[in-house]
Amino acid sequence: MHDTGPSRIDQDKRTPCGAGEDKGFNADALLQKEGFVFERQIGSHRSYSKKGINRPVVIPVYKQVDPFIIRGLIRTARMTRDRYFEHLKQCR
Repeated sequence: MHDTGPSRIDQDKRTPCGAGEDKGFNADALLQKEGFVFERQIGSHRSYSKKGINRPVVIPVYKQVDPFIIRGLIRTARMTRDRYFEHLKQCR
């Protein structure tokens, strides 16, 4: 059986910027702020979609995400680099 997303308990622990207690990067919160909707999770990869974006954004569920994965996420989501850094500032 596949995980259908964060549990209610996990969602309640999140801060407004979507970071957990460690204040780390949270791609889930970033994508939701940008209007993406969680579709499914297969193994350690979560898939998000947004109307007008042809390709789903797929992110791994790891404690640390490599910079090249974040760059790909930004490119696939058609997000500007400035918008990404604006989100990071909100999380500090």
